Amino acid sequence: MTILSLENPVILLLENMLEALSTAPDSINNERRRRRYLLNWLESARQMSAFRGMAEEFTTLRKLLATNTDIPVANTLKSLLESGNNAALYDLYRFRSALSACRSLGWQIGTCAW
Repeated sequence: MTILSLENPVILLLENMLEALSTAPDSINNERRRRRYLLNWLESARQMSAFRGMAEEFTTLRKLLATNTDIPVANTLKSLLESGNNAALYDLYRFRSALSACRSLGWQIGTCAW
């Protein structure tokens, strides 16, 4: 777990998915089984308090696991994690993430002239 994962639950989720994949039983030895294993893992992860309120992220990850089967899922998750870590270092991305979170909660965003 990185410092950034404490601030960003998506990074924490990706780290945990990679950890689950690396500790999977030996019978999970091909791409189809890895994807099925992660789909099942996602179902149990939704119940964890750290990942509550992340329905969109879970839906996106499920879609990702169902498509692009030519690319190893571990490589895709590592790329997403690296991109997330890099983006979290820049204030603009952090601001946009906070703004998006506010909008998803129903906040109206406006600009004040004063």
